[in-house]
Amino acid sequence: FDCPQCQQKTQFWERRPRTWGHLYWIPIFPINTYPSYVECRSCETSFVPSVLDFKPGDSGERFMAKFERTCLNVAAKMALSDGHIDDVERSEIAQMMSDITSTEFSDGLVNNALHDMQKSELTVQELLADIAPSLNDGAREMVLMAVVGVAITDGEFAEPEIELTRTCGEALLMSK
Repeated sequence: FDCPQCQQKTQFWERRPRTWGHLYWIPIFPINTYPSYVECRSCETSFVPSVLDFKPGDSGERFMAKFERTCLNVAAKMALSDGHIDDVERSEIAQMMSDITSTEFSDGLVNNALHDMQKSELTVQELLADIAPSLNDGAREMVLMAVVGVAITDGEFAEPEIELTRTCGEALLMSK
């Protein structure tokens, strides 16, 4: 398969974790079965099984553009969640997006996203629904850390921001 992490065409393992019932330390029968996942044999990164459908090329570029747009919109939702936006939050969003994309993000793009999300009725769950299943754990954590970074930039972690952080974690398919 084409690993999105190490960007190599490589072998993979399909794993299905289970817990076993034991008799004198000998596993006898499966008690619980968990969802399967795919693990790259080169970089040992874990993915949801749908990663096997990933084809590099312009679909990868489209996915990255969608990922960047989604991150920007979710960060804008977080900035808007406490009812006021200041220049520090705008700067944090631009810096966070520059870190994620490795390109310079302008204030104009951030202001456009803030304006669009202020008028939009889309929820964070709806924004993340398309990309969350395709992200590995590291990318999910990166998105959540960026959202929390925007939330705490103003020196306050208000209840609406805490609730939106929980919602983001759930929408990113992360455990509590």
